[in-house]
Amino acid sequence: MNIIKIVLYSILFTSICIFPACDRLDMYDIASGKSRTAYAISYDGFNYKLIIANVNYLKIFNITPGFPNKPGGISVSQRGSIIVYDASSTILIQNDLQTWAPVAPNPNDPNVLGFNDSFVCFDTTSLYINQLSETFTWLTTIGSFPANTLGIFKGNNYEIYVVEPDGTNVNIYTMNNPTTPIFTAILGISINNPFGGFKTKNYFYLWYTNTVNSIFRITPTSTTTLNSTTAVGNSLIDVTVTDDDNVFAIVTETGTYQLKHIISDNNYPAILNFGSIGNFNIDSLDDRHIVIASSGNTSGYNGLFIYDVDDNKIVKHITSTDVIALYVLR
Repeated sequence: MNIIKIVLYSILFTSICIFPACDRLDMYDIASGKSRTAYAISYDGFNYKLIIANVNYLKIFNITPGFPNKPGGISVSQRGSIIVYDASSTILIQNDLQTWAPVAPNPNDPNVLGFNDSFVCFDTTSLYINQLSETFTWLTTIGSFPANTLGIFKGNNYEIYVVEPDGTNVNIYTMNNPTTPIFTAILGISINNPFGGFKTKNYFYLWYTNTVNSIFRITPTSTTTLNSTTAVGNSLIDVTVTDDDNVFAIVTETGTYQLKHIISDNNYPAILNFGSIGNFNIDSLDDRHIVIASSGNTSGYNGLFIYDVDDNKIVKHITSTDVIALYVLR
């Protein structure tokens, strides 16, 4: 073999080794907090793709072979590990970000949160927090929590909190203390599942599917109901909160799906109209960018796109293929 062939083979071998490593390094870098990033699964009826994207970054990987069942969710740990889960299995995306392996049973919860180098979810039957162990087994690790506990939600800096209704109040727990709430919030109404929540630097937020009395901004000493008298729409689909405490929701109203800015009671300006068909999820990337995932939409807003709420425009339409799972590590 002459010297030119040796050099060419060396370059090819180095490229094969380095390019996947660079992708993985990029993913670890963005997962480590240097950039808030969306992780999503798209599906065109035949092919699955893993999408990793933020305002300044985009990578799309073909999943080979395709998943045996349509995933019900995706989650990402702070160390950059990615799992998806379907009706029977927890599936780990491998280091090449294209292949996968089933590693555990289904977590039995649609709300699986990344936690350090692992994942946690809440079992409403056992009332324990389950954690995916290093040997890829869902273990009951923390609890039990009170009998009517709803589940867990994310906070900034990867915090995780637990919600227990207490009449028309809610008790908020940290994940590692199932016996003593850090405070009790007076809501004035009982909430139930399905519910959502998030904690910013300044406030706790809770929401559930009622259209009135359903979105709460909370501190340890006070509670503000953002929609106390007037419905946000005919139904509340999903909610997100930006880093600077702006609340956005996808609702149905007069037969259409709409994105609204939830400012205060009866002050919900509509920003986008998605038409009458589709499934939608929403999350926040920072203080001005939200990411919206949709499937089955026929009005030009299908797929995955990033919206700038300050400039009121879509700044990145990533794909028009159905996006069936979305997770933002916050």
